[in-house]
Amino acid sequence: MYLIGRSLLIVGLILGVFASVPAQKRKPRKVIVRGNIATVSTAPAMPPDVQRRYGAFMQVWLTIRDKYFDPTFSSLNWDDIRTEYEPKVKAARSDAELHDILGVMIGRLNRSHLAIIPPEVYQAIEAVKKEVKAKERQYAKSPLEVDDAAPDADAGDENEIEPADPSAQFGIGVDLSLIGDRFVITRLDPNSAAEYSGLKRGYIIDKVNGVSLTDMLGRIQIYYAAISKTHVKQYIPAEVVAWMLNGARDTYVNVGYIDENEQAKEVRIRREPLKDKGVVIIPNFPQYPLSFESRSLNDSVGYIRFNMFAMPVNEKFCNAIGELKSKDGLIIDLRGNSGGVLASLPILAGMLTTTSIDLGTAVYRNTSEPLQAPSKAKNFRGKIVVLVNDSTASAAEMFAMALRENGRALIIGEHTAGEALPSVTVKLATGAVFQYPIANYRSSGGKYIEGSGIEPDVRISLDRKALLDGKDLQLDAALKMLADKSAFLNLKPVEKPGAESRGIGTGSGDAAPLPPPPVAKAKPDVLTRLPAAVEVVKRTFPPGHDEASRKYINDFLTAIGGKEGIKAISKYSVTGKIDVDLGGGSNTFVFKAFRDKPDKYAEITSVSSVGEVREVYDEKQHYLQTDAGLERDLPRIFTAADADLLTPIFELTAADELFPSLSFTGTFDRDGRKAAVIEGKTKDGTDVAFAFDVETKMLVNLTRSYRSTSFGDYRKVGDLFLPFLIERGYAAKVRLDTISVNQTIDPAIFTKKVSCFDRPD
Repeated sequence: MYLIGRSLLIVGLILGVFASVPAQKRKPRKVIVRGNIATVSTAPAMPPDVQRRYGAFMQVWLTIRDKYFDPTFSSLNWDDIRTEYEPKVKAARSDAELHDILGVMIGRLNRSHLAIIPPEVYQAIEAVKKEVKAKERQYAKSPLEVDDAAPDADAGDENEIEPADPSAQFGIGVDLSLIGDRFVITRLDPNSAAEYSGLKRGYIIDKVNGVSLTDMLGRIQIYYAAISKTHVKQYIPAEVVAWMLNGARDTYVNVGYIDENEQAKEVRIRREPLKDKGVVIIPNFPQYPLSFESRSLNDSVGYIRFNMFAMPVNEKFCNAIGELKSKDGLIIDLRGNSGGVLASLPILAGMLTTTSIDLGTAVYRNTSEPLQAPSKAKNFRGKIVVLVNDSTASAAEMFAMALRENGRALIIGEHTAGEALPSVTVKLATGAVFQYPIANYRSSGGKYIEGSGIEPDVRISLDRKALLDGKDLQLDAALKMLADKSAFLNLKPVEKPGAESRGIGTGSGDAAPLPPPPVAKAKPDVLTRLPAAVEVVKRTFPPGHDEASRKYINDFLTAIGGKEGIKAISKYSVTGKIDVDLGGGSNTFVFKAFRDKPDKYAEITSVSSVGEVREVYDEKQHYLQTDAGLERDLPRIFTAADADLLTPIFELTAADELFPSLSFTGTFDRDGRKAAVIEGKTKDGTDVAFAFDVETKMLVNLTRSYRSTSFGDYRKVGDLFLPFLIERGYAAKVRLDTISVNQTIDPAIFTKKVSCFDRPD
């Protein structure tokens, strides 16, 4: 129960989601559940459509009030905002009108990553995908006889189109960028299907399977107009590649293009295996194609390019550094890199320094967390140039800014996207998607990238004519800069700002003092159904155990198989799932725990996007380590026994020794069932309370001080009954699939792993 706070904070950072308040910094609050607290609704009756829209409005307003990262609400009084917009919402005559009202309301906050995305946007995208795939099937049947009419949506199973799979590792091998409103090929994979078909850099992809990309962009922007045309244009090129040009094995795609002579042509290309595999960036989201490239440009300069920050990039980047570390200069190409998992930043940056790199600060709603990149054993020591463009966003912007502000790199290219607010999305009752930020990011030099972006040291824009001539002006400028010995003379770490300039941030690039909060109005009590726990009342208890408390403890131990059976457990391992709420979004991860008495315990959370997050106790150390390369030695505040998942059950076998005083305090309703509560003190004087189900005799809750753990779903394990459902306070719900008792545990579970970047050679 003690591991979960740190582990989930790390998971949050790994996923690129800053937890609003790290668990170890939360103020303790009393958990209360003597009886059920029911939700009370006093809303006036409304017609169903009005009620649906009003519910969506309240969901948005409450989310901003409770989860939005800026508690000052940009100096707005958020209660007044509700009063102002509530009548407008109730008077809205359609969902579309409501979405416009909500867009204007949240627009008052003047932040990015705040958007109401109407369902029409997704419908337009899905319609285009369906049309592309339907035409593809027609081409497959008879490439010379394709009906230009739109596919019949009611044509039956023959035209039912499965969504294209972005994880499919077959495509033509191109990258696209929007120059104006035209999709221009900016890169081709060497020896790719696109290259062999005659496509070249600078060519414009005009149609995919006869579907006009220009028309598609126009359709989407109609609905995106109130949100951000710039935002959608940054990401649509990658979506075209992932959802339209890529596809299944042994399939073809018809590509309409405009060549160097402005002639419209068409070519039919067979999709071939792509070099890299797809990766999952966010749990429960589809995989996305990863692209990574490294090579030597000449005797003194190396080159590394990747399109996202993700777990597989760490190993590839490390191997590339191993091959290129003797070079005098390195070009890191982040053009088109839309970000990814933040945990990659300290790993990659750590391979570019001999000391450490200050990555900036995660600014939460109530606190902040510094981000550091300590040097890795394997690192590059030469000069660095980073290439960026207007699609370089999020983690990629943070990475580029950190390298420049720490005196490790110069930046060449175009102004970056300026999108550095970690955000989450929720679906509204109207079908719209609400996106909102849960944190801000401040660079080591006090800059807020959000809403501002990064201005390169040398600004060079994409030029289609140069691309057609086989030139990459931005790359050429980087090579020239690395050859100029004087270019890096003035590159040094920036001066860090004082504490007075470290506020929430205006989102306009420069740090700003935290504005005074608006005058808060008293909020009405909101009654909600809380997790079942036990209220611990500060009071004194007589020494020893009264008869009732002994009875409930003994009845429980008998019900689960006897005290001696529990004491006989010398080791155990469990597998299952853990449900957590990070930044307002629900996530489910694979969970394992291992206990080897007397002094070894480990919990392992597996995240599909980044691998394992391990927190381990042994007789010598307590540490946290991830496959993503984060490693942290932790103080030995607790012992392995303290952290043990089943500690409360083991403790009750020694209740006389561990709890000098315990007294029965009554029977209370708990989720419709009667629970007997005994309260008392531990040896160090900490308040403790146990709740036992009166009917089953099972332990259902332990509250120690302000930490609450609930138990349920007891199942037979050998001769014992053990809980398969364990809820750890507000943080997580562990749902076990298996519990193995007294089976051999691999000693490597309790040993630190060694990664590529831990080896200097």
